[in-house]
Amino acid sequence: MTADSKDIKSVEKSSGAYLVLLILIVIGFVALAEAEKIVLPLVALAGIGWAWKRYQKQQQKKLAHLNAVFYKLIQENQGRITALDLAMKSNMPAEEVQKYLNQKMREFSAQLEVTEQGGLLYYFETALAPVFKEYNIDDSLKLSLTQIELAKRLKVHPTTVSKWKNKPEFPEWSRSKDPEARAWKYDALSKRFAPWRGEGRILNKRE
Repeated sequence: MTADSKDIKSVEKSSGAYLVLLILIVIGFVALAEAEKIVLPLVALAGIGWAWKRYQKQQQKKLAHLNAVFYKLIQENQGRITALDLAMKSNMPAEEVQKYLNQKMREFSAQLEVTEQGGLLYYFETALAPVFKEYNIDDSLKLSLTQIELAKRLKVHPTTVSKWKNKPEFPEWSRSKDPEARAWKYDALSKRFAPWRGEGRILNKRE
């Protein structure tokens, strides 16, 4: 065998080895590309799942904080609370607090009262622990109403009651609207209304 023949066979062997290596590299790239099609979506799904769990934990933490502040405020204020009070005490955005209060209002069948400044006051009777005991101007009186309740009795809008309640003419005005011709007096401390005769004497429900 001549030297040239040996060189040719050596080159052929080297070319064959390089070809096999090239084929293996190509197969490796193809396999990697196929694996990426499977792995990348799995990684993306895992990332989305982690982010969702984190978001849920944050929301649960916010809700627990809002609940704690909410129940504390209504116990301190005899069941009354405003969105501004809750937002300031909880350091939460006003929009989130408003949604929370609206949800609680539906949950507990709460009432809305109009403040003297024209704002909204949420009144929760069933949310209190212990159960809220009505404050009366006179301990012997068993009848007192909220602004919403009195407005329904007088068949006027709650804002109308709010405009009149601090005026000296309120008892006579309310008497003219009342179906039983009762005069009513507003107590600023309890923010409730009770029957009123005048001269500091309150009407008894039996009268």
